[in-house]
Amino acid sequence: ASLAWRRPLLPSEKDKLRGFYTSSREIGKLDHEQATRALIARVLVAPAFLYRIEQSNGPLSAHELASRMSYFLWSSMPDEELRRAAQAGELSNPAKLAAQVKRMVQDPKAKRLSEEFFGQWLGFYRFDEFSGVDTSRFPEFTADVKNGMYAESVAFFDYIVRQNRPVKEILTADYTFLNQPLAKHYGVTAEVKSAREVEMVKGVPGRGGLLRMGSVLTATSAPLRTSPVKRGEWVLRRVLGTPTPPPPPNVGTLPADDKTFAGKSIRERLAAHQRNATCAGCHSRIDPLGFPFEKYDPVGRMRTAYADGVAIDDLIAGMGVGRQSLYSVFGDKRTLFLRVLRTYAERKGAGAAKALFSPPALRDAIAGFLRHAVEFATEEGSVRGCLMVCVAPLVDDAEVRQFLKDAAAGGVALVERRFRDGISAGEIPSDFPVTTRARQVIDLARGLTMHAQLGAPRKTLLADAEEAAELVLLPRRGNATPEG
Repeated sequence: ASLAWRRPLLPSEKDKLRGFYTSSREIGKLDHEQATRALIARVLVAPAFLYRIEQSNGPLSAHELASRMSYFLWSSMPDEELRRAAQAGELSNPAKLAAQVKRMVQDPKAKRLSEEFFGQWLGFYRFDEFSGVDTSRFPEFTADVKNGMYAESVAFFDYIVRQNRPVKEILTADYTFLNQPLAKHYGVTAEVKSAREVEMVKGVPGRGGLLRMGSVLTATSAPLRTSPVKRGEWVLRRVLGTPTPPPPPNVGTLPADDKTFAGKSIRERLAAHQRNATCAGCHSRIDPLGFPFEKYDPVGRMRTAYADGVAIDDLIAGMGVGRQSLYSVFGDKRTLFLRVLRTYAERKGAGAAKALFSPPALRDAIAGFLRHAVEFATEEGSVRGCLMVCVAPLVDDAEVRQFLKDAAAGGVALVERRFRDGISAGEIPSDFPVTTRARQVIDLARGLTMHAQLGAPRKTLLADAEEAAELVLLPRRGNATPEG
């Protein structure tokens, strides 16, 4: 039962299971084998087996954390090693927790992370069972090609995870994974060894990364034609996390085929959406993202023209899709920069707050806050340093400078709050210089990130963070004036 329920049993649970077995033998008149079968059935219909239960909104227990890790990375229950680590309390140690994650990522079961998490997020989940292509129009879309597309997607994300590649490579990779049927389908001339297993192929024009995967391009098409609307909405929803509302009722639909329909070409039908005030609000966001994908046909092959002879480049130009149309939807460079800066600050701030308020001891909290600054500034695959610290002396824009000032003030306020919690808990005296020391903590965090940018070793900076936490908590000098 402990194995099935993925945690040690409570004494009361052990008593109930023993009692169930005993009553099955004595009252139910079952023999040992029958009673054991009934007991196993009871264990396997219990909510603790059927569901991943977390008992409270507070910190996870060791075994709850182990289950969360294993079901995320493996889509399965913890193995013996992970259960042992949870039982020994090792998962509360950041270094040992990281070691377990690294071990699990290298396990063959970690392939399920690509199949389940990335597949469901990005839309290629169970693509090997996809039936949304009209194979009478596209007979070349065979089962081998479909399976190859699915294998390409899974292998790509499996490589990203196992090799700990930078997250930006999801979009910028110059490589993909092909077998012989898929390479032929894509028109790739590079030598590929296997008809079944996919292998990495680099430098193929028009291939590489998420946005040029056959599975995604096919899944976001209609059975007989491509769909700039579906592809653009997919980018907004799945990649950017900014979905559009459902279309209004009675809105017109595009033809099922990309040939002339009711006297209008596909281009004319698409342009009508942008002229319609009811549709324009969403299509001004969707179309600039969807039309660049028109260089790929409904089954993911590159093309230069539609079936009616209209050149893809002519269509994109005629629809006004380009850099300026993207800027008109998502903002100019300044607006995009502000959006990036805010997103960066939110991500960094969330981690800093967790580091500051998770440990019960104040000293550990301050050390954790400074360690987070170091870890964030030395994150593998990212540019060293802190974006906000780096740009602060370089910008003249009033709004950007005000944002940076507000972010710094917010950091000071966060540390002040933690110091006041420490005063309430009796960890530091009531006359502790809260505001002064909070500013010093923020200054120390900035200094550590600047040293990170200059190439200081992460190990050295982490040691400095620990020592700095001790210094910040030293009592005030005897002649200091209390803060008002």
